[in-house]
Amino acid sequence: MWADAASGGTEQNGNFDLDLYDDGYPGTDPTDHLYFYYASASAVPDNGFNVGRWTDETFDGLLDEAYTLDEGRRKEIFCQMADILDQELPQILLFSAITADVHGVRLQGIQSSANDMATWNVADWTLAP
Repeated sequence: MWADAASGGTEQNGNFDLDLYDDGYPGTDPTDHLYFYYASASAVPDNGFNVGRWTDETFDGLLDEAYTLDEGRRKEIFCQMADILDQELPQILLFSAITADVHGVRLQGIQSSANDMATWNVADWTLAP
């Protein structure tokens, strides 16, 4: 099922009618997720998980623009990409699991992230006296 294309991998060869997976985000920045699952380049076998082979030049252009430090511009771009995904429906997401992390009161500086594991900012953690 998950082998590379040369080894006959079902996903990488697009040899399926329905694909259910629970991989979540591959990184901490939303652009990583969007590239991995929706970029045209990720539709090439073994180059990502756009296994539905959906391509859209406008989306690809917006994704390229999203790699900026201008947070306001990123928000505009993400909204435009969301509109395209809403209209095109390259994937139908059944659900999204949210992780609820609970820690003792002495551990401070923890920030939950929808895009990564609880320890993503461990360098910022402190122990209260």
